[in-house]
Amino acid sequence: MRYQCPMGCEGPKTYVQPGKCLVCGMKLVPVKEADSGPTSNRDADADTEDPEHPAGGHACVCGAPGCDGTCVANCQCSFQELNLALPMVAPAGKMSAGGYACPMHCEGDKTYPAPNDCPVCGMHLVQVVVFGGPLVPEQDAETAAFRKMRRRFVLAAALAAPVLVLSMGELVPGLGQIIVNLMAAKTNLFFQLGLSVPVVLIAAAFIFAKGYQSVKTWKLNMFTLIALGTGVAWTYSLVATFVPDIFPLALRRADGLVPVYFEATVIIITLVILGQMLELLAHAKTNSAIKELLNLAGC
Repeated sequence: MRYQCPMGCEGPKTYVQPGKCLVCGMKLVPVKEADSGPTSNRDADADTEDPEHPAGGHACVCGAPGCDGTCVANCQCSFQELNLALPMVAPAGKMSAGGYACPMHCEGDKTYPAPNDCPVCGMHLVQVVVFGGPLVPEQDAETAAFRKMRRRFVLAAALAAPVLVLSMGELVPGLGQIIVNLMAAKTNLFFQLGLSVPVVLIAAAFIFAKGYQSVKTWKLNMFTLIALGTGVAWTYSLVATFVPDIFPLALRRADGLVPVYFEATVIIITLVILGQMLELLAHAKTNSAIKELLNLAGC
């Protein structure tokens, strides 16, 4: 006997064992029952006696021995329990539960055995949770990645704030004069440089690593642009801070210094890290919610 989806989600495709439809998640039914259609199924149910619940009883969905069919009206969770208990009928080549795949499906259904970054778009791989499939051991890959990114964000934000104040403070009435009284313009640049180093070399290390990987494999993505833009801006500012004399007079200010972009670099990096952190948090919460659905308990 072969089985197929009663909704015809996969057309005439059939399976050799009962399970659940990969598209809608409904219970697969024997081919002869599926061919009769939903309407004829209801008519057949009205005319034939349920072997498990005779004399007009309802079909049991909880699977409990001796159930009189009242589980249908008493608890919707019972249907979920029975549905989730069915084996997953996964054809060859499909994603396997417990593996890691790109959330953008850049490589189709390809999975990896360990969490890492997608070699195409650079996004963090997420754990595959197959609906109705066997539960995998509890893993905190997404949560660990989120916490690691959160530490990067805290570091970047804590150092980017003073860089922004030192750079743009002169535009704020009163604050600009305070900064000028505290330090010379050259000293200000060196403070900005010192505060930006941990942001660029530590907090943003993963950005440049992903950017380098994208160029190496010639699969350019968002991280290629971010790494190139912030890297060039920070390198230019570094050179301008130490050797401003090599720049044309047209680029210098009245005090002989060259405008730098330390604040733009660290702010962009901080915002990128914030976006990555929120993305990882969403992945962690989504997978956690799916796992809770897969572990539904009775009412």
